[in-house]
Amino acid sequence: LAVILEDLVGTPSSCQEAVLWYEKAGMQGDMDALWRLGEIYNEGVVVGRSISRSEGYYRKAAEMYKKAAKEGDMAAQYMWGKILMSGKWAERNETEAVKWFKKAAKQGQAEAMFALSKLYLAGRGVATDVDKAMEWRKKAADHGHAEAKASF
Repeated sequence: LAVILEDLVGTPSSCQEAVLWYEKAGMQGDMDALWRLGEIYNEGVVVGRSISRSEGYYRKAAEMYKKAAKEGDMAAQYMWGKILMSGKWAERNETEAVKWFKKAAKQGQAEAMFALSKLYLAGRGVATDVDKAMEWRKKAADHGHAEAKASF
């Protein structure tokens, strides 16, 4: 409901109502809702900008992504990998991020496959390996990743 209110309706009152629904979902353990709240408070468009609230939502979401990643959730594994790459809400660890991207990719997560392709090309968290980069890019394309498809 929050996504519909935010994306489809787009009026100020519906966006503020979306924030309330994201907060309700976040209180029930929805990590994506918490992450979106972090973005909303960081952007300051729908509600007044609050870095402290934004950071709080991001940190709580990061903890939940880590827990869900360990439990095998492929979307959470991808997000936890992104968090580890950024070093913002967890200690930066590119090698560990690659591990989580691989777990997500092996379950069919196309974004993780594409991330691995870029990391193998750049030699970040892994040794540079163009063959592995292209292998992961092909897998991402085969799983519908638009940018990966466009590169072939």
